[in-house]
Amino acid sequence: MSSRISLWTGLIGVSATIAFAQRPLYGIVQPVIAKTPVQVGEIARAITVLISEPNSQGSGVIIQRQGDTYTVLTTRSVVRQKADYKITTPDDRQYQIVSGSLRVAPGDIDLAVVKFKSTTNYATAKLGNSNSLKSGMALYLAGFSAPSTAITQSIFGLTSGAVIANSNKIFRNGYSLISNITRPGMAGGAVLNNDGELVAIHGQGDSLSERLRQRDSDGNKTGFNLGIPIDRFITIANAMGVKLDKK
Repeated sequence: MSSRISLWTGLIGVSATIAFAQRPLYGIVQPVIAKTPVQVGEIARAITVLISEPNSQGSGVIIQRQGDTYTVLTTRSVVRQKADYKITTPDDRQYQIVSGSLRVAPGDIDLAVVKFKSTTNYATAKLGNSNSLKSGMALYLAGFSAPSTAITQSIFGLTSGAVIANSNKIFRNGYSLISNITRPGMAGGAVLNNDGELVAIHGQGDSLSERLRQRDSDGNKTGFNLGIPIDRFITIANAMGVKLDKK
């Protein structure tokens, strides 16, 4: 076998695991390698916060910094009560939510933003394109699971899975992305793609309808979990008091 044939054989094998960029640089095709699950997990850990008050908890995602003020995107259901919420950042520091900073999405969309102040440098999420998500694509979901019998404290967790469906039909409260399994407490957390970009906000675990519940002997959960695509938030960000970079 000639060296030229050997080279092309090797390239064909490599192409099974590496996606190539569309634009060559000086005639050479440059490889674009997706981030590893560990790298996505590090991104998720840096942008995810715990939102809690004495009787409930949820998760949120840092999406913006302006001076010493950070904006956190979460679900309306996480902050629906008039309570003294605190935000726990990735370095385990706690901050009070800025008074009057809670803004909810228009209509019945289950999204909200809150703010906290800090001079510490925290990472912010990079917004991805949720319209490009297709069934089978890898997804990662991050958040703080609620305490359980054995795990007695809220801890950050990351689950991996895939897009089950990115429906063009919008379900109740603005949900349309169906994805991987989650735990209680992770509502409001980040849904990330293979590049570590924020493509949705997790909010609901699906359960059977009342009619099917009566016939189900294994519990009420279907195993599906739902998120609100980030593109839906982008279209209403101004109405929620968030001015995004036009890029």
